[in-house]
Amino acid sequence: MTEVLEKFKEVDKSNFIDKSQIFELYNNFQAYIKTLSTLELCILFNICGIIFIMSCLSTIIFTFYGDFLINKLNLEKKYRWFYTIAKNIC
Repeated sequence: MTEVLEKFKEVDKSNFIDKSQIFELYNNFQAYIKTLSTLELCILFNICGIIFIMSCLSTIIFTFYGDFLINKLNLEKKYRWFYTIAKNIC
């Protein structure tokens, strides 16, 4: 155990972040963004916006549909424990 701690202390902490795969992916994506034209940036922004709107819309639809199913199947009467858990979560 002490050997592991000693080797961890030897690691340069500034290099630890620089060699991270996530940090490298972020740098590559940032370099790619800099190469895009204005039109391509607008298209990328629109695609990201559409994905955000669709995820919000699907969340709202699943929430209303789940509530509809709880009411239609009378889960609050048949499965009282499930109803209390579902209502406590929401």
